[in-house]
Amino acid sequence: MAILGPTTSALADFVIEIGNKSKVPVISPATSPSLSPNDNVYFIRAAHDWTSQLEPVAEMIKYFNWRELVFVYEDDEYGRGIVPYLSDAMMTVGKQT
Repeated sequence: MAILGPTTSALADFVIEIGNKSKVPVISPATSPSLSPNDNVYFIRAAHDWTSQLEPVAEMIKYFNWRELVFVYEDDEYGRGIVPYLSDAMMTVGKQT
């Protein structure tokens, strides 16, 4: 027995809580960093974590030698969650020069 879905992180957060309480695995493609399989033993992520995309973005910024960046994001848990990871990726790419 398992729960498949939901696809959005907000809905997955709710369903994961139900899965944890009932001890039923939840398989979802939701990628919010707050939905960590490390913190939720019954959560199985069915997609790559979106943070894996940040290093290539940082590499592109470095390649074009862009000096200023305006980052537009949704002001919610998911949107704010990406900012520290982007910052880390930018710092990692900056150290490679």
